[in-house]
Amino acid sequence: GDVLRGRKKFKEAAAAYERVLGLADYADAYAALGRIELRLGKLQQAIAHLRRAAALEPGDPEIRQALADAQAAARNPR
Repeated sequence: GDVLRGRKKFKEAAAAYERVLGLADYADAYAALGRIELRLGKLQQAIAHLRRAAALEPGDPEIRQALADAQAAARNPR
């Protein structure tokens, strides 16, 4: 997923992260998927996945910031 995301193949990266999440509850995968969904404009899905990541890793400031960014985007759509 990380390699695909780095190559800006966001839909393929999202699918890879979803496969990982089918195997285990992994905060980094939820966070990465949420960030991709945010870039793709899938705000509600992004918020849900970032909330799950924050629940799994409540002390992670990057996850909390990504969640705040997604929530702000949902309040102020372009």
